[in-house]
Amino acid sequence: VIRRPIEQMTPPDISTLLYSFAVLAWVHEGALAKLRRAIRQLMPAFVHRDVANVSWSMVTLSHRDDDIFRRLMIKAIELMPEFSVQGLCNIAWAFVRFGVDVPAAVALGVAEQAVVRREEYLDEPGDAVLLSDAVCS
Repeated sequence: VIRRPIEQMTPPDISTLLYSFAVLAWVHEGALAKLRRAIRQLMPAFVHRDVANVSWSMVTLSHRDDDIFRRLMIKAIELMPEFSVQGLCNIAWAFVRFGVDVPAAVALGVAEQAVVRREEYLDEPGDAVLLSDAVCS
């Protein structure tokens, strides 16, 4: 299904493919196995968008991999100031829904960014509702 060798894949390739699978609700175990290997190899090069898309996609596909999720949370801490408000909503929702313990640094980072970006909620008030739903339900 995914013909490109892992060595030729980039983080955006991985996150876009996984996101597309999730939007289509399409699961192919062979493709997911290859993407999991690529995620593990390329996680150090992930940017905020890759972390948000992979996190959201894995939960949406009900694809559990605790090791990858722990790595995504560690990477999210590193990149927290770079997330868009939508990205914060995505990671908060995904990390809560995934069912693993969320490190305090992740929860604190999301909360701090929500406060720092409160002016952005005036432009998109729905984002405040999304973020609230993500962390409160």
